[in-house]
Amino acid sequence: MAYISGQVLKNGNPISGAKVTLIKQFNIKNIADIALWLKADTGVIKDASGNVSEWQDQSGNNNHATQTDPTHQPVLLDNRYNGKPAIYFDGNNKYLQLPGDFFRNIPAVDIFVVVSHAAPLQDDFQTYIIGTFISTESRVQFRVNNKTLSNKLVIGGQRLDSGSWDAIVSNNKCEAQQRYIHNGIMDFVNGRLAIYFDQLFDIEDTSFPGGGNTDDTDSINTIGIRKDDLGNLDRPLFGYLYEMLIFYRVLSDDERQNIYDYLNLKYNCAKTENHDSATIVDMQFTDANGNYQFNNLENNSQYHVFVEYEDQEGQYHCESYPFITPVV
Repeated sequence: MAYISGQVLKNGNPISGAKVTLIKQFNIKNIADIALWLKADTGVIKDASGNVSEWQDQSGNNNHATQTDPTHQPVLLDNRYNGKPAIYFDGNNKYLQLPGDFFRNIPAVDIFVVVSHAAPLQDDFQTYIIGTFISTESRVQFRVNNKTLSNKLVIGGQRLDSGSWDAIVSNNKCEAQQRYIHNGIMDFVNGRLAIYFDQLFDIEDTSFPGGGNTDDTDSINTIGIRKDDLGNLDRPLFGYLYEMLIFYRVLSDDERQNIYDYLNLKYNCAKTENHDSATIVDMQFTDANGNYQFNNLENNSQYHVFVEYEDQEGQYHCESYPFITPVV
């Protein structure tokens, strides 16, 4: 059997009596039809200045997001939120590009993004998280629209290249510097658009023209901007992307909750008692030297260690660490 051990330190000094909770982590790859999994803590190819040339897909499908032009490369920032890195798009035409066939001949997309915006948008301005372009229309858009200073989330597009374009706008609005877990759905077969704003159901439209997959043609698929077939760039993202998951179908409620649990454990770092749906395996307190150890764990399994304590000033601290146990 495997084990996980560690030491809790603050400024190099051990913290005794810290609450350490071990949680069994759901394996994202167990969800069928995963198409893309980008996370800023894994698979980022960058230069010495942090400029990102490739964000490698962790789904196993090799749908890597790339940028060969240094003038358009976003930047990897370490320790942006809760000890986690992020890819920074500065609003000056920084973007990454997905393979041309990424949205080709698919029945649906279920998109999850962990994102924060660096500043309020200008009035009547749009900023793209994901954009596609084919001919004169967009197959898929997931963006923030600031019409009349609303800062609302939008998902839209069309099923076929010759079809009509439709979209829905969230009821809630994005605040600057706030970290969100957003979720958007486009069901091309059954005709449904939906937005889950920061994990909570916000709005849906079941009149979206359905009836089949997207066309079997390539498109220009970008992260952080919209790019047309002439190479023109507009509506750049000014903010931070931490993680992105895309599936080629609409997930079930249980699967959606598993994704939220995973992202909450990683980014929210809310107190463990608030993670009702997480599987708590064990809990202990650190010894006088700040050490902890969990024994008799499953081999080759994903876990999360949650560390919580209050410092001498009464300030609450929370840290979370993912582990994959070895085969022993």
